[in-house]
Amino acid sequence: MKQKSTTIRSMLFLIAGMGLMVAIVSPGSAQTIDFIGSAKKSFSTYMTETVPFDETYQQYDVEGGSVSLEVYTSDKIEKIVFSSIQIESTGVSEESVFIYPAEGYDFPVFWANMTRFSFINILIFDFMPLQDLVVSPEYGLKYMEPLKTTKEAVMDDILGYTVRDKAVEFSTQAMYAYSPYKMIVRVSLLGAMQIADVVDAYGKMYISLCDNATQLEEGAARSYATQKLTALRTLLRTNDPGYPYMLEVFGEAVTQEIMDVIF
Repeated sequence: MKQKSTTIRSMLFLIAGMGLMVAIVSPGSAQTIDFIGSAKKSFSTYMTETVPFDETYQQYDVEGGSVSLEVYTSDKIEKIVFSSIQIESTGVSEESVFIYPAEGYDFPVFWANMTRFSFINILIFDFMPLQDLVVSPEYGLKYMEPLKTTKEAVMDDILGYTVRDKAVEFSTQAMYAYSPYKMIVRVSLLGAMQIADVVDAYGKMYISLCDNATQLEEGAARSYATQKLTALRTLLRTNDPGYPYMLEVFGEAVTQEIMDVIF
């Protein structure tokens, strides 16, 4: 009888554990992985004024997918874009935050992305430089070394053992825009649930760099930064891995409108 009772208790614990896992990975758990909400909280200081765009795309739903967009502007910031794109055929959920500096500034473009499908979660965080790091090593010291420190802290102290792949790479020329200290990692579900802390760490560092940035005087550095920003946006837009899937779901006209808002 004692052995039978122990077996029953073991089965009950197993069932309870399975129930807990189902609760964690169920759609309801999306409340614990709120990438956009976390980003808006971290960058609320940049959300001074809304940037007008076709309100149709604030929340655009069609059979097979949906898009949600919010755009704001503030001092030193041309625009900060919060985007969420769902593609039902692939089961992909892609959420991004882009921050573009205002004209005359050369602090990096901020990009954070969380892509989720099935049980795979990929995080991308980077400060994309607007100066050449070889020609202007002082720019690297000012903006890239703090990024390196932040990345190390996030990888070691926040994500830790939840990282499944530290060297995720994509076959796209968009990689040309990334910094030497980009973070592109595949994490477990538990890692994805730490997204608020990851966004907070990168957000605090980026805001600090932005706060201390000064507008460049007319000259070669300012001209280069303007040219680099334009080229970076074009590169990212034309090499977006999700573009073919968006075309299939939303059509070319709508996809181009969405890209206009994001980039």
